[in-house]
Amino acid sequence: MGVSQAAIWRALRKEGIHLHRARSWCISTDPEFTEKAADIVGLYLNPPLNALVLSVDEKPSIQALERKIGYLQTRDKTWVKAYKSTYKRHGTLNLFAALNVATGEIKGETLRLKPVTTSGSLWHRLSKTPSTAGDSRNFG
Repeated sequence: MGVSQAAIWRALRKEGIHLHRARSWCISTDPEFTEKAADIVGLYLNPPLNALVLSVDEKPSIQALERKIGYLQTRDKTWVKAYKSTYKRHGTLNLFAALNVATGEIKGETLRLKPVTTSGSLWHRLSKTPSTAGDSRNFG
């Protein structure tokens, strides 16, 4: 083609195209998705009086890795932080977290057991926490 590899990379960089980055998204097939999403956002923005609104998520099977970190000098003499490609594996963890929307307080825990057998523990503790302000629960 008569164009150098460096020229191609310069053109891609100029246009903001990064081939090493990957983005993905999921489009809902639920015909009522928009209405349901609006209800949830409305709950966060304007919760009912004395309600405890939690945003809860779980991330099962997070790999617990130990990697060596160091610095490498690039061809243009700049230093960059780098991770060694080899690592020591320490198994997997399951992360469970809840955000109190009103206060911004986050509670979470990590567990080594499978989520099916343990995910109820955090939710159980959050739902059984004694009330401290009206009907709202201090989740802690």
